[in-house]
Amino acid sequence: ALPLSLISRRSALRCNSKTVMVGVCVYGGFVLSLFAPRFGRHNNRRIQTVPGMIRRGMAFSTSSSPGSALYIRTPLIHSLPLSRRIGKDVYLKLDCLQPTGSFKDRGLSEYVRFVKEKQNAKRIISSSGGNAGHAAAWAGNSLGLNVTVVVPKSAPKFMVDKIKSHGAEVIVHGDVWKDADNLVQEMVAKDPEAAYISPYDHPVIWEGHKSMIEEVYEDFKTMGEATPSAVVCCVGGGGMLCG
Repeated sequence: ALPLSLISRRSALRCNSKTVMVGVCVYGGFVLSLFAPRFGRHNNRRIQTVPGMIRRGMAFSTSSSPGSALYIRTPLIHSLPLSRRIGKDVYLKLDCLQPTGSFKDRGLSEYVRFVKEKQNAKRIISSSGGNAGHAAAWAGNSLGLNVTVVVPKSAPKFMVDKIKSHGAEVIVHGDVWKDADNLVQEMVAKDPEAAYISPYDHPVIWEGHKSMIEEVYEDFKTMGEATPSAVVCCVGGGGMLCG
């Protein structure tokens, strides 16, 4: 859930009074917050939704042809309840609407495509606690690759089942993610046709995640307003932060 008290007491105090907040719902329990100049009135009307928030790309493609994205452009919507509670306009970027329900579809799908087209990989092997492995399995299956995802014992069964639903092999190994990742490194070293898929650590992944913020920028530009001036985000591996 959005840490409203933390943001209202700390983060918002660092901005001037003319601010709005844009929250990015990337998956359950994870929110990215952005600050930008307050909209107030625009063309003599109060803004309640973002014009053209679904201007293009709401359909994704499972084609392996170059340029066909495996993620969608997600809507940016105004949240009246959060705006009232915080006292600033709050907009939500709904990346929870991605094919696997996570922003990780953006970066992981681009990276899986990269290893297939640039490294001629026939198989991908990923380590994950859940969401990244789910995204890798979706992308690998869509692009016709064999997929293995190694998860730690802490990975929930429902996530393991989701990964398997895309035809991926799932190996449960170790108590923590690092144990799973060590096994993946060993497996990739023994298989010349396999590529290692990090859940967060590669420039191509960061470029994919960057598309989310580019969409926010474009929506702000459509309204004729300034871009967000600060980003506050939760960090796991740091893939989205780098993007």
